[in-house]
Amino acid sequence: MTTTASKEIVPNFGMGLTVYVSGDYWPMRTGGNSVEKYLEDLIKIPFVQKVYIRLNWCNIQSQPGKLEFPEAWKQAFAIAKKYGKRVAFRVMLENPDYPDPGMPKFLLEKVPYVTLKGEWRTKDRNYPKGFKMPRYDLPAYQAAFTELNEMLANEFNGHPDVEYVDAFMYGFWGEGHTWPFTSHPFPDDATAEKTWIKMFEIQLRCWTKTPLATNTQPDWSRVGNSELIARTIRSNNWLRTDSIFIENEQIEALSNRPSWIAAISEVGMTTGRHQRFAYGSGRDGERKYYSARNGHRRQLLVGVELAQHFGAPHPELLRKISDTDRYPRPLHRVSYPSRMDLVV
Repeated sequence: MTTTASKEIVPNFGMGLTVYVSGDYWPMRTGGNSVEKYLEDLIKIPFVQKVYIRLNWCNIQSQPGKLEFPEAWKQAFAIAKKYGKRVAFRVMLENPDYPDPGMPKFLLEKVPYVTLKGEWRTKDRNYPKGFKMPRYDLPAYQAAFTELNEMLANEFNGHPDVEYVDAFMYGFWGEGHTWPFTSHPFPDDATAEKTWIKMFEIQLRCWTKTPLATNTQPDWSRVGNSELIARTIRSNNWLRTDSIFIENEQIEALSNRPSWIAAISEVGMTTGRHQRFAYGSGRDGERKYYSARNGHRRQLLVGVELAQHFGAPHPELLRKISDTDRYPRPLHRVSYPSRMDLVV
């Protein structure tokens, strides 16, 4: 018996195009549309097979022992289920694109923030909170973090509508770094690594049925990322990358991962508008494509702008993108209207 390639888009676990209904910003940027219309327009795109949500810790918890998900989160799950698409998500512990600290308010008096050393010349992130990170290693933070994972896992570990969960990591956006700052909030590097290994083991204990996706971010901030990646692979969980700056470390981890481990990769891509028609001219487009393409399971991100401005005149190209990802290789994403990304 032999198999024949289908002309239809066939959903598969750990494979396919993924739409980001929220990225670094929360609330969702809906472009003037209602949240429901915004979500419907993104999730119903035919070549999209997964739905991805990203928000902050303080957006889902305001008091100990209880999670309170925003209405937009609930709507995203409901609409995804309506179209038969599974959801993945990340809860960011800290986020430089959000005006408030990432921790819930009940922790702010118990866990201090430490100012990072260095300078980040950015006009978009000059919030009064400054650039600080919490003392993740203090008992109050550890207890709240453990409770957060237990509550999330109690609801979503093994949930039939959840594809994977991004592993909690240090720093900005939960990516595992606080670049371009040269310091971290810990007393020393050894404490930083020990703390994050402990926090990763807490996640492994809680998430036994739904895959954790760990960022392959190089350890700029010296918090033990390489050990987390090693433990991710040994525990048969998944990998992801949010940026690659010609970093062999990430390329090798993604390219040489075991065949049963999916890779999620974000790649800059044109919207199809004439003035922005420049796929591959970004810092990491081609490098990321080849590092993940040499794998087995892949997820791709394609935004709504691409669908509207590029997909209409060139439907055969978008079709080809999805066609190449119906069979065992990694995962993908579709983004919010303000940008376009390709995840391979």
